Amino acid sequence: MRRKKKPNSPVPALLSAMQIPADLSYREAVLTFFGGRELYVENYQKILTYEPCCIRILTRKGRVCIEGSRLTIAYYSGEEMKITGQMQTITFEP
Repeated sequence: MRRKKKPNSPVPALLSAMQIPADLSYREAVLTFFGGRELYVENYQKILTYEPCCIRILTRKGRVCIEGSRLTIAYYSGEEMKITGQMQTITFEP
């Protein structure tokens, strides 16, 4: 006896038809750079480490590590933050 295939989820097609960006619909983190001195992070979950040389953030897909010097979090809310300072490397960790 053959199993019936389950239909694919209509959610991706619906979101595409409504022209909703993937970052909003799936709550993925969005990182926006302005030069090497400003970084906006949207849809983060938690600040893991906050030091002048390293800021680590938890997102739904893993961790983001920002390394540099004189790093500060200029502001943050429940959904977004602005990081300033001299950024040298950004690493995505699963």
